[in-house]
Amino acid sequence: MDKLLHSLSQNAAYVELRTPIAQNPNAHSDFTIHNNTILQQGKIWLPLGHEFIPTLLEEFHKTSLGGHTWVAKTLHHLQDNFRWSYMRHDVRQYVAHYDIYQQTKYETHRPTGLLQ
Repeated sequence: MDKLLHSLSQNAAYVELRTPIAQNPNAHSDFTIHNNTILQQGKIWLPLGHEFIPTLLEEFHKTSLGGHTWVAKTLHHLQDNFRWSYMRHDVRQYVAHYDIYQQTKYETHRPTGLLQ
């Protein structure tokens, strides 16, 4: 968490949004600032393309926390704690391109019969 917060404090888009929220919180009703962290509806907000997004996807999908869940559960677990634009798209892309799933695909057509 410390690495994430340090990384966010160095991100230009994050700092650019945090300043107006701190100056005029009423103009940004969905956002609040708590301990120098931007929260969107109570969840940690990440800027688009942030360097920790792939780490979070891996953590919430592949480790024992995620348990190799599919898109819906991975997305649900992430949405409990974080918010970022195109989160659903990022989760779908990650799960669809996950190596294990590419190796364990099965044939979807009927087995071929005897050679005629």
